[in-house]
Amino acid sequence: MFDNIKILSEGLNASFKVTIYLPDDYDKTDKTYKALYIVGGSNPFLIPTYSLEEILKQKNVIGISIYPNLEIKKNNLLFNVFDDKFGFAKIYEEFIINKIKPLIETKYRVTSEAKGNTILGYKETAILAYSLSYHYTNQFSELYLHDIMIEPFKKKFMTDLMSRFDPNISFFFSMQVADTAKLIEERLQMFGACSFKWYSNNLALLLEHL
Repeated sequence: MFDNIKILSEGLNASFKVTIYLPDDYDKTDKTYKALYIVGGSNPFLIPTYSLEEILKQKNVIGISIYPNLEIKKNNLLFNVFDDKFGFAKIYEEFIINKIKPLIETKYRVTSEAKGNTILGYKETAILAYSLSYHYTNQFSELYLHDIMIEPFKKKFMTDLMSRFDPNISFFFSMQVADTAKLIEERLQMFGACSFKWYSNNLALLLEHL
């Protein structure tokens, strides 16, 4: 079962679509659910190879996909994660944490505890999930990056990973470039990650810990 809402970010002067997957037993119980927040440039539930709905169904987890309408370009957010001279990334992250997340927790019975909240980013927008989880370490317990593409800003990503790594967040990722993946694993091991693993590009395997 899906629900869809649209929320305006006044700071970015743009609206975002939010697609919420609700488990089969959602209407039959009043329990609180674990959540997977998904940030990206499109709706991942519409990507057939991801089978995201089936994965969430098996895990009995609420999925929240947040993606922009056409009036905002995701690249404005992507490259400002590391050089936010216009403040776009900061506004975007505050919008998700202070506006979207509280709304979801209240309306859809999602837990507010960090250990019950996880975040997923995919392809080039995976960097948005990475930045959110490390700016707001008290909000998420697990970070999932699927089929990540960091080559355009690889150097900045590696430097940033070393400078602000938080060992309390589990770090799971999949990517096609093996050399870069091994380098990321070395960084995570160096800084004592509590849990991390590199996967092949299979979303179901990546989310096995969910």
